[in-house]
Amino acid sequence: MGACNSKSDLPSPSPSTTAPTINPYKVTKDTRKIELNTSFRTLYFGNISLIQENKYADMVLISGSDRYPVHRALICPRSRFFAAACAEAIEGPDHYSPGSPLKLEIDDSICSSDVLAAVLTFLYTLDYVSSGPQVLTFGLPEDEAVESDVESDCGEEERAQQDDGDKEDEDDAEMSESEFDTFSDLGAVRSSTPPQMMVTRMISPTPRSSSTRSFQIAMATRGSPGSEQDPSEAPNELLFHFQVYRAAVLLDITSLQDVAKEKFKRYLGRSNEGILACIQEAYREGNEGEAFKDIRKEVMAEGKRMRTYKKQGWNDLVRSVPGFAADMLQREPDARAG
Repeated sequence: MGACNSKSDLPSPSPSTTAPTINPYKVTKDTRKIELNTSFRTLYFGNISLIQENKYADMVLISGSDRYPVHRALICPRSRFFAAACAEAIEGPDHYSPGSPLKLEIDDSICSSDVLAAVLTFLYTLDYVSSGPQVLTFGLPEDEAVESDVESDCGEEERAQQDDGDKEDEDDAEMSESEFDTFSDLGAVRSSTPPQMMVTRMISPTPRSSSTRSFQIAMATRGSPGSEQDPSEAPNELLFHFQVYRAAVLLDITSLQDVAKEKFKRYLGRSNEGILACIQEAYREGNEGEAFKDIRKEVMAEGKRMRTYKKQGWNDLVRSVPGFAADMLQREPDARAG
């Protein structure tokens, strides 16, 4: 970790707020570099330890069969998407997160599981990697009761009746199988905290169900949903940076947008390997708008070089991605004028 010289993307106080801006020790509004002293390092590694030691999670993000226990206090202030989703699920101010744990499902229309792992790793470590597993592994211990998560959707009453027909025993079973058991350490507070039903909120309108629960995050398919490319055989780091950027746009995480875009440009400056798949992804439906204009410029410039050198796959690319072909034709007069 070195000195940071970029401005924070944290929200500015509203005009009606009269309280002074809160800054760390030895940091003022004119500070351009922050020295990472023990205070910053303690805060940084303390955040990381929440995942490494699997403690205090109050929200589970679901992507396919993967589960990501995370902390709303760290996720929501930096993502307007998650902040809005939690507010809608709770239906009111979120003053005491541990009292109302959430379960949010992230559909592939937003990002795949391996991209989500990179997004969450960034939110805790301020960085992510584009090849191999992330430095943080999100997940519950393997000896946790997997059934508690699966059967919460099937109905706890039926399971309690199977264990014992007595109504009193049934109530005890429901208490013991509280939704707190789907987290690692939250189960320990059951004796002093009434059981809370987890609020389930579908982030995407496309529902999914999974009979398999995987609590250890591994690298999933590196490519767009439905891609046949296996990252272990042919990783596409350029495409991965774009997909992380796209997820940051959809999840409204400004700082990650900056980092992913910079990584994308730096990688493209060294190598155009994977550019064909990246162009296809950049021109996929839904990737329009101002947020994607800069990256589309980059892939367009690389596309011109591909055409000049008649790179293999160029003709197929133009036929399969009409938007890219249209942009190339639109810029043709500019190329001739130059």
